[in-house]
Order: sequence, then structure tokens, then C-alpha cells
Amino acid sequence: VEVRGTKSALRNLRTENIYAHVDLSKMEVGENRAEVLTSIRGSASEVEIVNVDPAFISIQIDEESSVSRNIALEVKGNLPDGYSIGEVRAVNKTVKISGVKSKLEKIEGVVGVIDVSNLTNTDVRTVVLQFLDADGNEVLNINPEFRSVEVEIPVFRIKSVPILSLIHI
Repeated sequence: VEVRGTKSALRNLRTENIYAHVDLSKMEVGENRAEVLTSIRGSASEVEIVNVDPAFISIQIDEESSVSRNIALEVKGNLPDGYSIGEVRAVNKTVKISGVKSKLEKIEGVVGVIDVSNLTNTDVRTVVLQFLDADGNEVLNINPEFRSVEVEIPVFRIKSVPILSLIHI
């Protein structure tokens, strides 16, 4: 932004006094061209805007949408010897996600990772969900209805019991 004014007015001008914005109210989904609107605020009334560069900018407006995705649970770590894990279950099986359509289309999976290392009793844990693209990268700037889920981890003690065989003749 190029400005003109008296020497004293320019000396007192701060970046906070220059306001630039675009009007998005009439924009449609897709590529849009918008004029950069500028004004001087505050005590800098003796300053005028001479030039704005760029005067126009390109803005991409995406469609708002929502999807539901199944929650996959990934178990990592090992239980101590003599213990076995049952079927790990999440309280919620799916999660609804809102956001711009282009971001939601990238979500290939919703995963909660549970570390069961050294677990010896059935446990309920809160697991943070990851919203992943096809390459395993987290998709950001989305709005899931929840970002974590409670998971039940059943753990069983394994015990060997001798079998006695009785044969009657």
C-alpha cells in the first residue's frame, strides 16, 4: 500500500492504521477475483492511499460438506508373557466430519492407535483419532464431531491346566 500525506502524519502512521480486506459476501464456489479494499483508520486522517498492489487477488471458495467415516483401531506393543488381548472395541464405530469438500475427499481413514505394552488388566482408555490421507499424512483444517474416543481393551490371563485322562475298560 502506497500512501501520501504530510511529513508529521506519515511519521505517526503505523501499520495498524492501514486496513485491507476483501468482500466475500457475493463470492461463489470456485475461483473468484476480488478487489483489495483499503482504508486508513485512527488518527491518520491526513494520510491518503495512493496505490494498492496487488489491487486484486484470487480466492478459491470451497463447498462446505460433511462425511461419516469408520474408526479403525490399531493395536501396538506387546502384552507380558501369560496374557492375551481380546477384541478391542471403541464406544463409537463412526465419526462425522465437517469441512470443505476438497479436504474431506482426502480422508482415507480414521485411526486410533492403542499402546498395550505391559497391560495386565482389562482397561478403558481415551484414544486420540488421526484423520489420514492415502499417504498416511494427517488431514488438517477439518471439524470432526469428536477427536478422541473411549476404547475398551479386554486382557485375559492365560493359564495352562493339565488334562487328566481316565480310561475305563
